[in-house]
Amino acid sequence: MQRLNELGWVVGRNVSFETRYAEGDLARITDFAVELVRLKVNVILAFGTAASFAAKRATATIPIVMFAGDPVGTGLVVSLAHPGGNLTGLTQEAGLEILAKRLELLKEVAPKISRVGAVYNATNSAEVRGYEVTVESARSLRLTLVPLGVRAGADFEGAFRAGTPRTGRCARDRRECPQRRAEGPPCQLRRGEPTTDGVRRAGFCRCRRADVVWSKLH
Repeated sequence: MQRLNELGWVVGRNVSFETRYAEGDLARITDFAVELVRLKVNVILAFGTAASFAAKRATATIPIVMFAGDPVGTGLVVSLAHPGGNLTGLTQEAGLEILAKRLELLKEVAPKISRVGAVYNATNSAEVRGYEVTVESARSLRLTLVPLGVRAGADFEGAFRAGTPRTGRCARDRRECPQRRAEGPPCQLRRGEPTTDGVRRAGFCRCRRADVVWSKLH
């Protein structure tokens, strides 16, 4: 705000801000984007991939300044050099290859780890894409990436509990999960289905255990 004032833009005199915060609710993000277009704002600042997509869908004429992860990979823009349309802005990633480097650094810090629990927003296309790319990097480091996708704030507790390195059994049939004995995607109970240790919110099975839980995937 100080810099805006120095440039002659004073809130209440010649500039105003319409701030909207969706608190992670994708439906609200879409509604807010439509509302801002209806208010005929001069420019939209969109923080995050979901907000950027919502703004892009809402208008093709109002300039959008985005701050998003992997805008090219998710299809938000054509390229970083020439985004096209009415979008411009920044990305918080130098490229998805940086995810592999982060995993390499994690392996250097903790060389004995073999399973990494990856917490990511399953409703965010950039984070889903980040997880998919990281899986390939993990294989080259002989690491198994354990997916712990969450969709709401209430899911985090279940995700972190499921990632804790403990022995567990699925309450569904009281038998040890076969994924504990074989490679491949770990099992996941239906949402809300209980496990023997009471992890209910995200429906994660305790078989999703990991040596360390990592959450920077976007």
